[in-house]
Amino acid sequence: MLTLTTTRKLQISAAVMLALAGCGGGGGSTSEPLATAPGGNTQAGAITAPNAQTPATPAPQAPATPAPQAQADTTPQQPAAPTVPEQPAKPEQPAQPAPQQPDTSASTPAPAVPAAPAVRAAISAEGITGAVLATMLDQRSVEPGEQDSALAWPSTLDGQFLSTTHVPSVQSVQFRSTPYAGEGERPGAPGSYSAANGIYTYTAFNGTVHTDNPSTYAVNSIGMDLDINRTDDAVVLGTKLVALDVNGENYQNGPHYTSHGYKVGDNELIRYNEVLTEWENGAHSVQISIAQVADDQAALCWNFHLPNTSRLYCNKWKVPADWKAGQPLIHAGYYLVEDRNGEKLYWHTKPVSR
Repeated sequence: MLTLTTTRKLQISAAVMLALAGCGGGGGSTSEPLATAPGGNTQAGAITAPNAQTPATPAPQAPATPAPQAQADTTPQQPAAPTVPEQPAKPEQPAQPAPQQPDTSASTPAPAVPAAPAVRAAISAEGITGAVLATMLDQRSVEPGEQDSALAWPSTLDGQFLSTTHVPSVQSVQFRSTPYAGEGERPGAPGSYSAANGIYTYTAFNGTVHTDNPSTYAVNSIGMDLDINRTDDAVVLGTKLVALDVNGENYQNGPHYTSHGYKVGDNELIRYNEVLTEWENGAHSVQISIAQVADDQAALCWNFHLPNTSRLYCNKWKVPADWKAGQPLIHAGYYLVEDRNGEKLYWHTKPVSR
C-alpha cells in the first residue's frame, strides 16, 4: 500500500501542475486533465474455494476401503492486487475574463477651462484700464498745426483765467519717439494715430515760458524721458527716468531717477489718485498717477519733486463711448499746479476747437 508520504507527494505534484495551468505557463498550451482511476477496488487473481461435493453412496454389501477424505487446499492464497489510489479531480479553471477595451464613448472629461475675465469698462467711477493708460502715454498731446493747444494761462484752482497777473503763460507737450502710421510719407503731413508696439521713449516738456508773453517771473522748464514697452496685452514702464528742471540745459544730461518699474495689463483696473510707481534720486522723486476729471475724462499726472521745482503736470484725456484698445483718445487740454514755498500757482489750457 502507498504510504502517506507518497500520497502527499502526489497531491503536491497535482497542486504544482494546477498552478502552472492557472498561470498559462509554457507558451499557453492547455493541460489535459489527469486520468482518474476507476472508483471500485477489484482483487486480481483471487482463488475461490470449490464447493463441497455430495458424498458418494457406499457400494452395497461390499466392504470397501473408505473413500479418501478431501484434502484441504494448501495452495497459498495470492495477495490482493494493490489498489491504484484515486487521483483528486482537477478543479475546473475559472475562465479568464477578456481584457476590457477602454470605453471611448464615455471618455474622461477635459479639465475645465477657466472662464475669460469679463471685459472691464475703459473708464468708470473707480478708474481706468491699463489699455487707456497705454494710449495716454503713446498719443501726442499736440498735433502739427495745433500749437495753440500747447499753451496754458495763469488761472485759479477751478480754471478761471486771471486777466492781470505777473505770471507768464507757458507751453507743455508730450510725444513719443516712434512715428504714427503714415508719417514721413508726405513732407509736413501728419500721420494717423497708431498704437505703439514694443519699446519707445516717452518725452515730456512742461512749464516752458511762452516767448510772446514776456515776464520777469521765472518759471522752470522741466524735461523728462522714460522708456516704455508696449506688449500685446500690457504696458511696462521702465525702471530709469531722466529729468532736469534747469532752463537752458540739455535735460538728457540730467540726473537719473530709479524705481522698481510698473506693469499693468490692458484689462486691469488703475484706481484714481493712487501712485502707480515712484522714481527716486536721493531726496528728489517723480511720481505717476491718474486723476478723475469727469465721467468720461481722466488725467495722466506727473508729480515732480526736483531740486528746483515742485510741480504737478496733468494731461486730460476724453475716452469716447465704445472705445477699444488701439483707438485714439481725445486730448482735452492740460493743467499745471506748482508749489512755491506754500504758494500755489495754476495754469490751464483754453478750449481748442478740433
